Amino acid sequence: MKKKYWIALNAVVFLVGGSAHASDEKGLYQTLNFISCPQYAEDRKVPLHSGRNAADEIYLSGWLSAYNYLVPNTYDIVPAHDIMKVLEWLDKFCKENPTKNVESGLLQFTSEAYPSRMERFVDPHEVRIKAKEKK
Repeated sequence: MKKKYWIALNAVVFLVGGSAHASDEKGLYQTLNFISCPQYAEDRKVPLHSGRNAADEIYLSGWLSAYNYLVPNTYDIVPAHDIMKVLEWLDKFCKENPTKNVESGLLQFTSEAYPSRMERFVDPHEVRIKAKEKK
């Protein structure tokens, strides 16, 4: 399972490596794991963490990890570090946009999530201490 995760992550890093806006002169770029919305909807019928559903989770995790790494001032684009929220967001996106694909969904998701992203690491212990000091 870890090997598949690293393959997905490396594929995404390769895909968007260089500058944050890597693409050809027309703004196009090749994705290495095309998942149509109808295919994603079928994959989601499989139990979590198994089969194609697990492969989609790994792909999303790699894609979003690469996004976090490559986009300046971004520690985590995923709300509360919860990949399930992204899967659920994509469920809705694909239901509403059956002719699109997961890649276009991820691009829209990151655009919408960007303003509320976590910009830097915050030590949870540090947060608890500051909360106690305010009391």
